Amino acid sequence: MIRTVLGLVFPGVEFVIRGGDRSWKYEGEGSKKGKMAHMASASEEIIANNPNLQISKSTTLLIDDDANNIKTALKEGVRAIWLNPRNSHQLIADVQALV
Repeated sequence: MIRTVLGLVFPGVEFVIRGGDRSWKYEGEGSKKGKMAHMASASEEIIANNPNLQISKSTTLLIDDDANNIKTALKEGVRAIWLNPRNSHQLIADVQALV
């Protein structure tokens, strides 16, 4: 469902998505807390397909509805925004505030 929604909002953009479906594995040395392994695995796939691309914690943004995942990401130096399920429209303003 996430891939479908992203495709509608961002037509023509390719996304690497990591969920809890066990279709991927992260074996790296980085943090595996919260969504850190998800992001690291996705980054590895993107870099494998685009070797000249630079991805770092400072160029990554986690958007999540779980406040614990947000706290973990922020502690690990990753930018993160909480998606409040009761006020999802706030997300656009929160993302715009980052630029």
